Order: sequence, then C-alpha cells, then structure tokens
Amino acid sequence: TGVQLEVGSVATDFEHRSYAQELALCQRYFYVAAPKGVNNSIGFGANYNGSTAFIDIQYAVEMRTTPTLDQITGTNYYIIYSNGGSEQFNEFNSLDTGTANSTRCEMRRESISITQGSANFARYYNANSQIRFTAEL
Repeated sequence: TGVQLEVGSVATDFEHRSYAQELALCQRYFYVAAPKGVNNSIGFGANYNGSTAFIDIQYAVEMRTTPTLDQITGTNYYIIYSNGGSEQFNEFNSLDTGTANSTRCEMRRESISITQGSANFARYYNANSQIRFTAEL
C-alpha cells in the first residue's frame, strides 16, 4: 500500500521488503509442514518400536521459540509408509522433541504393526489434513 507508520517525530526512509523477506518473518511465528492435499509429504523418520514412529520436520526458518503442534485431525487423516506397507492414522500424539529449528512428531498406535529401526515417511491422507506449528507471542 505504500504506507509506513512510525512512532515519534522523526521519519525514517521507507522500508521495502521482498515477498521472501516478509514470508520468512511470518514463518518465525507460524509454519505449515506441507500445504493441504492428499499425498503431500510431511516428513521422514524412523520407527522406535512396533507401535511408535517418529517423523522429523525441519522448519523453513528458525522460529521465534520452540513451537506447539497445531493439527487438523480426523479418521485416517494421515498415512505412514514403512517396510513396503502403509498404515493410516488419525493424528500425531505429540511433539517428542522440539527446538526453534526442527521438531520430531510422535505417532503412536497400539494397533499399528511397524518394524523397529526401519525408516518411514508420512503424508496427508485426507484433503483436509494439515500439520502446523505456532510460536505466537
């Protein structure tokens, strides 16, 4: 809009920022792991044991602080692939570890059958699925 508001009686030069700069500044507070859409990839990880898997997610920029998990959930909203098979699940249980740069999301289900120590990757399985991270003030 070409408007810049300032506090005080001394005006400074108009600050021009690129779209990329503005996006990076916003992503310090809110980050979406992947856009909504069936089969959009969330991240890669490893299977801890036969019913628990971890997915590692790297943020685009360093966030303001360690964020909290914000997700859209429902029946079979997500899918995990491992050992040539796949399992749908409803939600990530928690953030296992998190920093301002990355996080590890935990998926735990008693009915799942995965092989300990194997690699995995997770995707959205429903068009409304979404994993988000927020570090609001």
